[in-house]
Amino acid sequence: MNKKKFKQVIIAGASTFYVKNLGDDAMLLNLVQSIKNYDKKIRIILLARHPNKKLDRLYGIKSIKNLEFDKRSASLGKYFFGLNSNDKTEHLDTIKKEFANSDMLILAGNLFMEIFPNSFLKGLGSYTSLLGILAKFYNLKIYMTSVNLLNHTKSELTRQYLKFFSDSVEKVCVRENNSFKNFTKLKFNSKKIKILGETAFGIEIKKNERLVKKICPELIKKKNHSFLGVCLRVEYWKKKDNFKNFFIKYAKILSKVALETKSKLVFVPNSFSKASRWMDDRIVHKKIIKLLDKKVKYVSINKELNIFEAYNIISKLNFHITNRRHSAVFALSQKIPTIIFETSMKGHLKPLVKKLNLNENLMDLRNNEKKIALKILRIWKNINVFNKAYKEKILPLKEAVKKEFSFLIN
Repeated sequence: MNKKKFKQVIIAGASTFYVKNLGDDAMLLNLVQSIKNYDKKIRIILLARHPNKKLDRLYGIKSIKNLEFDKRSASLGKYFFGLNSNDKTEHLDTIKKEFANSDMLILAGNLFMEIFPNSFLKGLGSYTSLLGILAKFYNLKIYMTSVNLLNHTKSELTRQYLKFFSDSVEKVCVRENNSFKNFTKLKFNSKKIKILGETAFGIEIKKNERLVKKICPELIKKKNHSFLGVCLRVEYWKKKDNFKNFFIKYAKILSKVALETKSKLVFVPNSFSKASRWMDDRIVHKKIIKLLDKKVKYVSINKELNIFEAYNIISKLNFHITNRRHSAVFALSQKIPTIIFETSMKGHLKPLVKKLNLNENLMDLRNNEKKIALKILRIWKNINVFNKAYKEKILPLKEAVKKEFSFLIN
């Protein structure tokens, strides 16, 4: 069978890519790598809030300015960037040119998340739908991938957006069965939905010990202890200024586990965004570190990492604890046992853990910290359960999602 030919592909997310979040960029990287594995000649254009030439060179793509304001504060009371009376509009001409030269639009990530409400020309779902409408004007086929439709998706406006895409999209690849169920509950055309899996598992990154040594030399030195990775975030979207209990509880759990296992904690940030104070993992980690038992040894990485750096650093860990989905994926995909703490975003973490047969590894922070620590220590000692899940679930998933682009278009 002859391959379908494409000259140019446009990729876009709703506030997703190139926003200093390594997890989202992992989904982008896998998609890019799968396109290049299909046909190296395909030109890839990324619509990004913050176009970045350095990342363009790393990923082998071209980013252009999208329809979002650079800062959320600048967007308050306004429509998308370029659609208000006093906005600059040069980027609109660039977008039109690239759409005219493209064969398809691929929308990826959390396209309909309702952390912030949608309204006319405002919000994540509204942005996703606007790009879909634009694609129709240029007769582009529309695809969606790495979509995670959460359980809280309820608004009438989002339902209308989903109805539009149910008619307009060629195919939707979702991460887990939970998203499939949520789409079908909202009467999306089930024939167009396919469960591909968490695409970030498919990224191919070469091991680079020199890179690790430059950023975190402790991981390379001879040692008589284990390295316990940590990546934790607060739920910044809840607009709470006081996360003291969160910091205290994690500090107690980490201290107990680190001392019992004679481990050195390694804080590996996954997000570096300045859009909100608490979106930068390094700030959260500093708060937890201040509350650790004085006997706990640790190293905290303060450099703004790219995905290649973070992935290599995580490769040197013995164990990992996180409440970030993709920090967990970076560890799990490299055969590192991982504890995942649930968040309030139902459908974000639990379906992933269930798919990988690692239900015991999912923790609820609302439980007593001593019980949590004891449960983590039991999992630490029972490595065979994780090794079985890696062989039977994670490895096949890694291979499947590497073919993301082919899966989408066929």
